[in-house]
Amino acid sequence: MNAMGRIILFILCFLYAGIASASHIVGGELQLISYNPRANQFKVILRMYCDNSAGGGNGATSTELRSRDVNIYQKSNNAFVASVTVQMPKDRNGDYLPPITVNYTNVACSDGQLQTVLLRYEGLITLGPGDNAPGGYYMAVEDCC
Repeated sequence: MNAMGRIILFILCFLYAGIASASHIVGGELQLISYNPRANQFKVILRMYCDNSAGGGNGATSTELRSRDVNIYQKSNNAFVASVTVQMPKDRNGDYLPPITVNYTNVACSDGQLQTVLLRYEGLITLGPGDNAPGGYYMAVEDCC
């Protein structure tokens, strides 16, 4: 490719970069709650905080996944134990609940430029009686691009 072709390619790539957007995850938390102790059933709750401001991408409200996989590992040896798919909750009509806008209490964060939304996911998992590692467990969610 000659020099002029490289310059045109560079300009086209630069122009397309201006229209690209992405959802940026700014935080999150996982929670495990005993749901039905007799059946060793637990509720897994995932809360993801995503940047929804103009410069941070608008993906949090337009391209969020309706479900995500949460993996459970043993702390002692990082061995995989189980996976559970968590879903966004639905209302009575079967429609997915919208993301929740986070209201900041810190004045420095509430200047209108920073906009964060909360995406919530829930799922149930049954752990067997053998799933009782002495060192405990940890959960992880992998998210990419």
